[in-house]
Amino acid sequence: MGTEAENRSNVSSDQEEPSEPKDVPEEESSVVLGGDVAAIAGLFGKERWVQFAFVGVGVLGFYLFDRIGEELLYKFGIDSFSVIPLAISGAILVAYFAYRQSQIRRFISEVIEELSLVNWPSREETYRSTMAVIIASIIAALYTGLFDALWSVLTDVVYST
Repeated sequence: MGTEAENRSNVSSDQEEPSEPKDVPEEESSVVLGGDVAAIAGLFGKERWVQFAFVGVGVLGFYLFDRIGEELLYKFGIDSFSVIPLAISGAILVAYFAYRQSQIRRFISEVIEELSLVNWPSREETYRSTMAVIIASIIAALYTGLFDALWSVLTDVVYST
C-alpha cells in the first residue's frame, strides 16, 4: 500500500495516457470517444472515404446501366428514348443496396484502414522514380532500335547474295 501522494500520481499518470479508439457501432461511437477530437476526426475521415467508395460504386453502376441500356435500345431499334434516367435510378439503387450490406461496408472500411497504414512516397520521391523509369525506357528503346537496325542490315546482306 502506497501513500496518498503515490496513489494520486498513479491516477494522474493513468489519465494522461491517450486512449485508443475502439471498434464500436456508429451509434455508440460518440459515447465511447467521449469528446476525443483526434479520434472523432479520424473516425469521420475514414467514414468519408467509405461513403466516397459507395459514390464510386454508384458512378460505376450508372456507367454500366447506361452502356447496357444504350446497347439494348440500339438492338431493338429504339432511338428516341433516353436511358439516362433509368441509368441514374439503377445506379442509386445499386449504391443504396450496397451501402445497406454490412459485409460490403466492413470490407471497404477494412480496405481504407489498410490503405491508411501505407507509407506513401513523397512528391519528390515519386518524381525521381518516374524520371528513372522514363530514362530507362528511353535507353531500352534506343538499344532495341539499334539492335533491330543492325539485324536488318545483317539480314539484307546475308539474303541479298
